[in-house]
Amino acid sequence: MEIPSALSIFKYNKMKIKNKDQYLENNIIPKLLNVINKHFPKAEEKSIPYFAKEIEKYNKDITDKGILFYLFIQWFLLKYKPKGHDSLMSFLSINSNREFTSLEINAIKNMQNYRCSIFKIRNISKDNKTLFLEDTLHKDSIEVNMPEMVKNNITKKIILAIVAKRLDGSLYFFGPFFGYDEKEIPLLKNNFKDDFRKENK
Repeated sequence: MEIPSALSIFKYNKMKIKNKDQYLENNIIPKLLNVINKHFPKAEEKSIPYFAKEIEKYNKDITDKGILFYLFIQWFLLKYKPKGHDSLMSFLSINSNREFTSLEINAIKNMQNYRCSIFKIRNISKDNKTLFLEDTLHKDSIEVNMPEMVKNNITKKIILAIVAKRLDGSLYFFGPFFGYDEKEIPLLKNNFKDDFRKENK
C-alpha cells in the first residue's frame, strides 16, 4: 500500500490540541512527541517506511488523514523500536523523572501497559458512552469508554483495538480501532500475531 501524502502532517513540534479535554492522557500526547523529538530527532523520518508495512497488516485502504494521524501516533509510541530500546514509550517510562510530573509518569506507565486484541462488541450503553466488549483472544470481558466521533460509525461487531487504562481507572481506546467481519479473524490473528498482548494487572 502506498503511503498517502497525509503523512506530511506528522510535524510533531507544530502539533497543537485545539480542544483540550478532561483527560490528561489525551493532552499529554504533544509533550510526549516533543520529548521524543528532543532525544531522537530523526525518529519520525526513519520510522515512516516501517509504518508503511504496519498499515498493510490492517488489510484496509486507510486514507483518512485523521485516522492515519492517530494510527501513526499509536504505532510510533507503542511499537516503533529505536536502536537500543524496546519502544519509545519504554524509553519515556525509564527516563520520565526528568521530563514529566508524577501524574504524567503514571499515565505513561498505564499507556505502556496496554492490551491489544480482537474484540467482539456485545452491547452499547444506553447513553452511548460505553462499549461492552468480549476479548476473543484472552477470553474475558471489558468495558471501554467510547469516543464521541465513533458513536454513529460502528458497523461491524468485530474490532481490532488497543486499550489502555486512564488514571481514573476507566479504559479507553489508544488510537483508532477498525471493524471487521468474523470471517476475517484468522487473517487478523496471522497479521498481528506478534502484537497481541494483555495488560499486567
